[in-house]
Amino acid sequence: MDRLVASRPGPKNSLELVTRERQLIRAYLGDGCLAREFYAGAYVERSKDGKLCVDRDLLHARTGAKCEIDKFRLLVPE
Repeated sequence: MDRLVASRPGPKNSLELVTRERQLIRAYLGDGCLAREFYAGAYVERSKDGKLCVDRDLLHARTGAKCEIDKFRLLVPE
């Protein structure tokens, strides 16, 4: 989680996370969550181990929404 510096809504109910190393990670949101709710930004409550995990941690939208993460994908340019 310490490596994350930014987020933005992605396609198909996903959120794109940017790391300090300028990597792009797509976090697919759980059922009922809309990526557009994250237009104002997102934050995560720090876990004891400092990691962001699927089916454990929640992404919080600054608009008030809370969403679970179904899966992550590292996006690599062709």
